[in-house]
Formats: sequence, structure tokens, C-alpha cells
Amino acid sequence: MKTRKIHTCKLFNSVSNKFYVGSTCNAIRKRVNDHKNGFKTWIKNNKKGNHYSSHVIHEEDFKNVKWVELYTEEIAHETNIKRDRKKRGIERKFIKKFKEECGNKCVNVLMPFEGSKKEYNKEHQKTDKRKECTKK
Repeated sequence: MKTRKIHTCKLFNSVSNKFYVGSTCNAIRKRVNDHKNGFKTWIKNNKKGNHYSSHVIHEEDFKNVKWVELYTEEIAHETNIKRDRKKRGIERKFIKKFKEECGNKCVNVLMPFEGSKKEYNKEHQKTDKRKECTKK
């Protein structure tokens, strides 16, 4: 049977001691590159948007940033929905633990959503509409 790995990692800045927790089913190197590219885009866009891991990277441009693997699990090749729910569940546990132990050193603002991506998008649209109503 085919398997895949779920990696839960911490992006850690050794100067500020701040960190971001994330998970991926891709190769860790690819995920790190995604964060680097996201950081560059965030800087280019005058730090607009919610790219939370950029608060760890900050102006250091990865000079003082380390990617620390917290947990890896090999799972049976499941449907994307099952795999993503499992991945988000593991990530959620680590974020909750670090928020309790380290407070604002953990820069994750949002908890990974428990439902499907479709449910997440539906809920997110409601939230966005509520924000629009309060702006008027």
C-alpha cells in the first residue's frame, strides 16, 4: 500500500525566539521554499496580508531562521480530505500546546480548520461578509 508522510514543523527565529507552526504532506524543502517566496511577496507588497510566518522571518531574510521538525507520521495513502483533516489535527495540537506554554512567541493567529476545505471556504465567506458589513 502506498504511504505519505505528514510533517509538522516549527519555523524558529533564533534572535526573536518567535516561531510559526505548520504542517505539510510535501517535501519539507518545498514547504520552506514556499515560506521564503511568501515572505518575499509580503515584503514586496509592503507587508500587507496575513502571511503569519513572515512575522518570524521578519527582516532577517532567513539568516537566523531554522526549520525544526516536531513530528512526522507515515500514513496510508488516503483521500485528500482524510489526509488534510489528520494533518490539520496534528498541527492544531502543537499550536494549542505552544500557545499555552509560550504565549505570543507562537505567531500562529488562526487555528487549522477542523472541517473540509469546502466547509472552511463557506465559513470564511460568512466571516468576510460580516467584516464588510461592519466597515459600512
